[in-house]
Amino acid sequence: APMAAAMKEGEESLRARATGRGMYPRTRLPSLPLHRISHEEAAATTERAKRAVGYLAPLRGSLTDRAAARALHGEETLRPDLEHVQSLHQRAVSLSERGLKDDARNLYERLLQFEMSVAMRILVLNNFALLHESKKNFKESERLYRQAMNLSVNPKDMYCRRCCKRTPVPAGEAGRESATCSSCGVRHAAAVSAVCKDCSLTLCVECRECWRVPGLLKSTQTARNYSRFKQTQLGEFEEAEKLLFLALSSLKRIVRECSPKQGRLVQEEACLLLSQYGELLLHVVERDLKEKSSPASDVLDKLELAVQYLTASLELNGRQIHSRFMLGKSYSALASLLSSKRIRGEQVTRLLGDVQAKQQDAQTAMTERATQHLNLALQMDPNFTLARFQLSLILSERNRLESLKNLKVLLSIEPRHVPSLLELGSLLQACGESMKSQRPFRRKEEWQQKFFLEAQAAYKRAMAMQPDSTVVLLAYGISCLQSKSNEEEVRRIVQRVAERKPTDASILCNLGCLLQKLGEHKRAEEALFLAIARAPEHLPSIYNLARLQHYFLGNKQLALRFYDKVLSLEEEERDVRSQKIMKLTRDQKRFIRVTQGLKFINSRS
Repeated sequence: APMAAAMKEGEESLRARATGRGMYPRTRLPSLPLHRISHEEAAATTERAKRAVGYLAPLRGSLTDRAAARALHGEETLRPDLEHVQSLHQRAVSLSERGLKDDARNLYERLLQFEMSVAMRILVLNNFALLHESKKNFKESERLYRQAMNLSVNPKDMYCRRCCKRTPVPAGEAGRESATCSSCGVRHAAAVSAVCKDCSLTLCVECRECWRVPGLLKSTQTARNYSRFKQTQLGEFEEAEKLLFLALSSLKRIVRECSPKQGRLVQEEACLLLSQYGELLLHVVERDLKEKSSPASDVLDKLELAVQYLTASLELNGRQIHSRFMLGKSYSALASLLSSKRIRGEQVTRLLGDVQAKQQDAQTAMTERATQHLNLALQMDPNFTLARFQLSLILSERNRLESLKNLKVLLSIEPRHVPSLLELGSLLQACGESMKSQRPFRRKEEWQQKFFLEAQAAYKRAMAMQPDSTVVLLAYGISCLQSKSNEEEVRRIVQRVAERKPTDASILCNLGCLLQKLGEHKRAEEALFLAIARAPEHLPSIYNLARLQHYFLGNKQLALRFYDKVLSLEEEERDVRSQKIMKLTRDQKRFIRVTQGLKFINSRS
């Protein structure tokens, strides 16, 4: 009964509302003020609302001046709170990651107009420099890195530009004579100049451009980013190493002064610095091995130091996949040094531990350690392309089948990885060439042709991705000749390579070999002579030129001279490929001597 009474009352109330009587009489609603906001109404907003949306004066004319901006918008306009600056910075980073680089650049320029803490300004300058680096604007990027470095240092503790030793800034003394700066050529008062005690270099303190490496840092992030910029973009490895050494030295002081809550962040920064230092040393070693600019003992010292830094980084964080990959690459470089006999097994006993110091045992141990670390990196991330490619290079010397499997898996993950396509083609060509020396069996020529055709297909895929690469073009041309494809296409490739006028010795050597197989012996001779002129000790070029003179041009005396030059480089070239060339050279030289002796006997008889 109460429920029925309530329902009846509700129906009467609804009926009364519908007829305009009762609780809610029917009235006409007022119209809403929907109209476009005028410029005067927008200017009437409060200063706090302006700061909330990141309002700033236009960056034109006199309004860019701080005093003019304060006079127009109030004293607090350029002093926003930390949360507002951080939100704008995160928005700029997000715009950069999404590819809207121009919008991110404009927002960074607006951010730098704010007054903020030193740590926040260093962070903004670093990310702004990274943005310019991604746009290949290296000059502006270096300028921003220098600004961040100047904010990161203690101005009373600086290092000399020439000798990089600590030089304290002198206190101002009245009555001292002015001095001319040795770096920028500007004459300064003695109160703003410093003289290094070791190299007697006079440097001005005010301009700061005279100082290559500042004093100990309050923040190591800038030195780490600046070092990577010097290494990857400018190729200044020595400058990059000085910056990393400075960052590690500064980190020791930061560890002593930081609170327990900051210990985790300091540990992560130490991992990054040690990993980057090891990577830098490994790149220096690869450059020295390619250019043969350093003795083997110096290369070994750098490799041992790289292994120590990378191992220390993994001790702090065992899940750091990049350090694991670089450590495997370092052990692989040590194994290649041992295989070329540039160093002895006794020289790597500190890295081997309990392993015997014999040459072969040391080389096997280094290869196994490299394989172990690369497999651990692939366990953490099976799609890590660089680790899988390095593992394929190691396996190609011992097990071609496993190397081919790794390359097939890599290309299924990253089909556009050109180095893997080139390595796959090279392995397939080696498999086809090795079948020539095998005993005859059923369908031998068919299998050999199949290997060559698959190699040609791999090179063709690489050429589709890099049509202007001379290395890819020459590799594709050689594979076409091996698979007995269209000779006219090979001639077009040779013409494209010759039009680019290559200067690298290995490219010129491959071009000469390709021309020789096409029957153009004079042009092949010119290419090989040019390769030897570029690199006088390039072993394949000298050997191919000797073989060209021997078999195709008939100049056996000149061929003997080049064969002798190949054998004279035996002490310097000790890797597997060079030893194979040495063996072929001795056979060819012996053949020439024997044939000359037979001709002499026939002429006498």
